[in-house]
Amino acid sequence: MNIYGPQSKAKISAGSDKAIEGISERVQALEKHVHLKSDERKDIFQRIKDLEDRVLYLESLSPEYLNILRNPVQQGAASSRGEELSKAAILKKIEERMQYLEEKMK
Repeated sequence: MNIYGPQSKAKISAGSDKAIEGISERVQALEKHVHLKSDERKDIFQRIKDLEDRVLYLESLSPEYLNILRNPVQQGAASSRGEELSKAAILKKIEERMQYLEEKMK
């Protein structure tokens, strides 16, 4: 079985096997992080595609969270120096959004 992907086995030199192993380890760590069952029998490209699908699914569950991280300056939570949002600021934004939605449901 070719775990490196289609038509790539013949082009890989002995020195690059470590690079492929490293990529596989990183993909496995990402799979674990997003609670995706790792299947090392699949080629690396299919595993990356599965990760992309999982991230899109998670983003669909909470688009507000994604927007807070993507546009911190527009959300007004970044400092005047343009620093990234701290975890506390992100949590505060999420809590504010939850409170707003709870009030709206009453």
